[in-house]
Amino acid sequence: MNKQMVFISYSQKDKERVSLFASLMAKNGFDIWMDVKNISLGEYIISAIAEGLSNVDIYMIFISHNSSKSPWVTEELNIALTKNIENKKPQIIPVLLDDCSIPSALSGRLYLDARESIQSALEQLYKNFRHIDVNSANTIISSQSPILTEVIFGLSKETDISIGPFCDGFTKDDLVNNREKVQRLLRKRANGILMNFVPLSDFDLQSPIPKYKNGVYDESVEKISGSTTSSICEKVMAKATVFNPDAKKLDELVKSKLDKLYVTSLSYIFSLPFQESDFDKRCMQRIQDNYSIISYDFEDGATIEYDSNFFVSIRCTPEQIQIKLQAEYDFTFSKKAVNFSPINFIGWLIKETL
Repeated sequence: MNKQMVFISYSQKDKERVSLFASLMAKNGFDIWMDVKNISLGEYIISAIAEGLSNVDIYMIFISHNSSKSPWVTEELNIALTKNIENKKPQIIPVLLDDCSIPSALSGRLYLDARESIQSALEQLYKNFRHIDVNSANTIISSQSPILTEVIFGLSKETDISIGPFCDGFTKDDLVNNREKVQRLLRKRANGILMNFVPLSDFDLQSPIPKYKNGVYDESVEKISGSTTSSICEKVMAKATVFNPDAKKLDELVKSKLDKLYVTSLSYIFSLPFQESDFDKRCMQRIQDNYSIISYDFEDGATIEYDSNFFVSIRCTPEQIQIKLQAEYDFTFSKKAVNFSPINFIGWLIKETL
């Protein structure tokens, strides 16, 4: 029986919560498409969106203060509404993330309320849209153990060229050309990673940037200090996110291939199928009681030195636990990461908190 294909429309600023929702849906039998909107809005992209919406069963729009300001979301909604009127497809399902107004074009439609809890919105989805075909819609709701729903491979590489003082012979154009070469290399590596988890039929083989079901690819560039005093080079960073990864394939890849893939960080996202009062605080208390915390911020959470020059960041919310692995020196990351078991760490973390 074919899976239902879902087009996810959202603001990049809401990516974390939307990705959690999407990964839980993928865990329960949906095919998810999340496009990264990192290029200018134009006629070609509009036609690509229209073609994409012609091939999905469900259009799910995540409504927030951020999405109300997004030209992408507005354009996708307009196209989806037109397709729905013409073809009775895709089915349109709004998901409310914030205390904000629902677009007038969606007024009167049944919506999912995710303002308080992603889990409750998923329960509402399965209750109110019973005709939607999923293989085991109650898996997450009935389970009482954290479930690995996402893994994020972080790749990075610096340009070989620096420009500035004492960098005679190199121009800005040389730096741009070298950066584009690094970008192509990381995209190839990201595609290599993803092809371990995603069937070839689910790839867009005509896209220069990795595009596939049940995951997201992101890319960014930052300027950093170059090889000589006052010079600059660029660091290209990519993230390949896989929803509902195959545990065996993931273990094989981490243990044998990370050093060949320019992977410099790994993040494991576990969803929590229960709502326990102050669970996130109790997890942080367990970290505090057993480790020296060397840093903390909202994005990564509490960072500890798990092994010499090897760091684990733990971020807990009422709905998920994120564990991010990094090394002080990128070239040592793969050797350190193979000795870390996220499953064992999660088991230890929640042992006395439930």
